[in-house]
Amino acid sequence: MWSFALPLGANRDHEYCNPAGDQHRSSDEKMKRLPASLIRVNGGDSMADRQKDFAKWLKARGVQVTRKFYEGAYHGVEVYDP
Repeated sequence: MWSFALPLGANRDHEYCNPAGDQHRSSDEKMKRLPASLIRVNGGDSMADRQKDFAKWLKARGVQVTRKFYEGAYHGVEVYDP
């Protein structure tokens, strides 16, 4: 999936995919300005691990995070199963 979203030649360490990467320290200042955030993690989503890590990363930078985990759900389930 990432090959469709990232610039040619980029890998999953690109800032669009991995804002928590060491090479993206400038994003720390931007993250401090975020409002309270909801991170919904669907257990069947191929990106569930990244979503969990992102929620932890935001919390560590002082962002108020509410994380909801849905074990049996999949990517985009909200569109088909309200």
